[in-house]
Amino acid sequence: MSLPATDDFAGTGALSGSWTVMGGTPSRSSGVLIGATAALNIAFWNADVFAADQYSQGLIVTDLSGPAVRCSGTGGGGQGYAFISSAGIYKLIGSAPSVELKAYTTSVVGKVAKLVIAGSLLSLYVDGSFVDSVSDGSYASGSAGASGYLTAGSLDTWQADNGTGIVTSGTPFFTQLEVKRI
Repeated sequence: MSLPATDDFAGTGALSGSWTVMGGTPSRSSGVLIGATAALNIAFWNADVFAADQYSQGLIVTDLSGPAVRCSGTGGGGQGYAFISSAGIYKLIGSAPSVELKAYTTSVVGKVAKLVIAGSLLSLYVDGSFVDSVSDGSYASGSAGASGYLTAGSLDTWQADNGTGIVTSGTPFFTQLEVKRI
């Protein structure tokens, strides 16, 4: 496969072989990723290799779901970062949302949530607009993923890639001569 990685979670049942389950039982139901157990149901994409700077995004169908970055390991050894809609940005230890890095309790149902990590800076975007950021350098590498918390969270139209996925074209660039003329 090649990046960007995408999944629309079509169908019902287990996730495709392109996913590694970190914790819980994430699965597909009526074309969305759902959490099937009362835990953090999280998986990461294993069909491609991700650079350290990466992003993950998805359409939030119901709260308590979201994208994840720098995920690795399974069960008690799982680690990474996840945005959980209507809760915040979390550091995952043992595949559980153990440390809240940044609270964000606003519902984003029906919107695309994007979690970006560049260096140690985690940034949250909703429908393309910057919301907030927090720094944590605990995990240097891993893969992009997706989650549904408890049995309530559901996510659709997932995408991930290397880099930030933030378009900066159109930003003014001034040369030294232009600055002097101003």
